[in-house]
Amino acid sequence: MEVSQFRPECIEDDRLLALRAMSARRRRAGGIRIVPITLAVLNLFVCGWREDAFRTGHGSSDLSWLVLAETIAMLALMLAASVREFHPLLDRAEHAGLPGSRKFAFLFIEFVTDFRLIALGASFGFAAMVSVHFQMPATSAILAAAACWWGVMIASGSALILLARSSGTSLESIAIAGGISLFLLLTLPPVALAERVIQALPVSGWTAWTMTAAAAGNTGDAALWLIPSLAFGAACALCARTRG
Repeated sequence: MEVSQFRPECIEDDRLLALRAMSARRRRAGGIRIVPITLAVLNLFVCGWREDAFRTGHGSSDLSWLVLAETIAMLALMLAASVREFHPLLDRAEHAGLPGSRKFAFLFIEFVTDFRLIALGASFGFAAMVSVHFQMPATSAILAAAACWWGVMIASGSALILLARSSGTSLESIAIAGGISLFLLLTLPPVALAERVIQALPVSGWTAWTMTAAAAGNTGDAALWLIPSLAFGAACALCARTRG
């Protein structure tokens, strides 16, 4: 690699490290918080209350509703963290001329290491494993589905934040539009139609199909249902890297 090609990449990496250092200082300044632990305990209670959803059989809509609720909670945490913690840092990144790929990498890494999101994903995955009584290979398949859901949601949430900023759309308006859409989905259509829509939703619906297949012992079907979720996450990442 020529020096002229190497130096800009080094500069971009240094800017990314500087952003991560500023974010780390912000977290340390906040001290020890009990939010992640509280979130994990509450989520375990919710998943335990709906434990039967993991074992209702292939094609059931019960798990789709539970995964949708987990997805909404995760997106809400990411949007709130972006508004409160990461927007000032992203403003600095834009002023410094950091490209979309590095901004996406910054957000993705910060969310992956966010204890609140880790608590939510870990408690959901643990509840899913308990529901199948740690029986192999169902346990491995359902854990892979939970991990895939968690990673894809972080990638798609990071992409949503960057694309909203690049288009000048506020995250508050996105949250309001999402809430109205969910309300209309739950109230206006017939119940049967709403359930079919919930089961077909990107990521959440696909994850529910993956988990129900895994719980039923159909690990091959579960692996196939992972493909659209992974493809969706990759498409979101690519879009954020090029347009963010």
